[in-house]
Amino acid sequence: MQLEKMDRVAFQHTIAGSKVVLGIGRPALSPTPYEALCLGVPFINVVQGWDRADPENRAKWYTSQHDAIMGLDLGEPYVYHVRVGDREALKRAVRLALETPIPRYIPPRMKMSSVVDRVKAILDMDPRSLAKRQVQITNFTLHD
Repeated sequence: MQLEKMDRVAFQHTIAGSKVVLGIGRPALSPTPYEALCLGVPFINVVQGWDRADPENRAKWYTSQHDAIMGLDLGEPYVYHVRVGDREALKRAVRLALETPIPRYIPPRMKMSSVVDRVKAILDMDPRSLAKRQVQITNFTLHD
């Protein structure tokens, strides 16, 4: 189903009430796959391009919804990768996703403790020593 624009909370409620989410590429870089996984909803990731000589090499895949989802290295039953045009694989993915509920999955990098650690690292940084080190690395000099 194609949904009209809605606020984040309404969108999350819609995703949470879904059994499976299919990435169709609108927008190409979307938080939807993460929203689905965090809410315990499987995601079908449509692979639009691949190396025909090496079709299983995921590093050479181009996906419709969110290429970064590949970095999670999640497989079934969380993420189903289906090549565009493969109707049988799509039917299989939908059937398996409906038959195999998943628990919520929050990627480690997205957990609050990880966010706090990254912000703390920025706040604890000494900008003067960082700038001095950068000047040394680049041999930067000011000219009048």
